Amino acid sequence: VHRLYPEQQVIPATIFFTSLAEAHSMNLTADNLEQLEQQWIERIEVIQSGKFEKNTGHCPHCPYFVEEQCLLPDSE
Repeated sequence: VHRLYPEQQVIPATIFFTSLAEAHSMNLTADNLEQLEQQWIERIEVIQSGKFEKNTGHCPHCPYFVEEQCLLPDSE
């Protein structure tokens, strides 16, 4: 939207998390959008590389944590 309408200073956005049935609304500026874009590019590159670090802090709530063990293999 920002690229189509660069004169618009604030872009309203709503992100809906389907698994939680929650919506989060926010107003983004051009600077916010640039930062978000860079973060998403970095995350996509990590996903494409296939090298992940486990985040064990949320394991009890993760669907891949079964019988108190993580089902995902460790990265090499």
